[in-house]
Amino acid sequence: MQTCSVNTFQIKIPDEINRKIKSDAAQTGLTKHDWIMKAIIKVLNEADKAV
Repeated sequence: MQTCSVNTFQIKIPDEINRKIKSDAAQTGLTKHDWIMKAIIKVLNEADKAV
């Protein structure tokens, strides 16, 4: 089994955005963490395609 390094950091999210993330994550069956990770990966993949 392969292991990977994991980093953590704090991010300040306005209440309105936090509510939207939590709501959308719940509707799609994701945790807030998984929802945010998918959003980050999506943006990174789109940036890679633009280069």
